[in-house]
Amino acid sequence: MFKNKHIVIALIVAPILALLAYFGVDNLVSEKPHKAIEGQSYPLVAKSNCRYTSGKCTFQNGNFEVNIFIENDKTLIVTSPYTLSDVEASILDNQGNTSKLYFVKDSNQGTKWSQRIISNISSDSIIRLVTIASKSIYYGESEMAFIDYETSFEEDFKRQD
Repeated sequence: MFKNKHIVIALIVAPILALLAYFGVDNLVSEKPHKAIEGQSYPLVAKSNCRYTSGKCTFQNGNFEVNIFIENDKTLIVTSPYTLSDVEASILDNQGNTSKLYFVKDSNQGTKWSQRIISNISSDSIIRLVTIASKSIYYGESEMAFIDYETSFEEDFKRQD
């Protein structure tokens, strides 16, 4: 079989052509990243830690990232490496009741925001988050399974600051 030069050349050239086609099509049809335009709205995608009892939920769109976690069982904290000019959220519970949350800036840079939660929330509740950064609006939605931090071990592995 390997005595035929056509088969040997085909075995060498086929993988090279496959790689060239893979990267060529990706370059041709993929969406090019672009800067956020002032006044436009952009969806945030909830990362996988939002679906589990991780203690934290991360929303992301490109380089823009927002983290949500609960502190002291009653304070919802929103942090971001970017300066946020406004943060609002609404929580939809199991009975269909919606409570609106208006966050207060905790840091001078606008990277940490907090809001005390009055209503009872469960892991089945849904949070809808809206943030404004650089005059662009970012919004996302996730279930609140992340509010409880649990591990399969008996120890708590959270970093103590």
